[in-house]
Amino acid sequence: MLCLLDKVTARYIMQGLLKLTEGRDPTDSELFALDLYSRAAAQGIALFILPQTEKVLLRLEKLPHYVRFAQQFTS
Repeated sequence: MLCLLDKVTARYIMQGLLKLTEGRDPTDSELFALDLYSRAAAQGIALFILPQTEKVLLRLEKLPHYVRFAQQFTS
């Protein structure tokens, strides 16, 4: 099964992951996106993004604290 992520959901996942690694509390929207992300991984659902979303993430990838999270979607 495949799941298409829009740019907002992908950004919420990245922001939520970053906050968790920094010990900060994610917003409700980020928690919802992280739940989708973890459930997809647990169930073997492939997540993918459109080229337009990739462009947004590639811009974020230039910010040092987002690099490893952006690469999960752009690699």
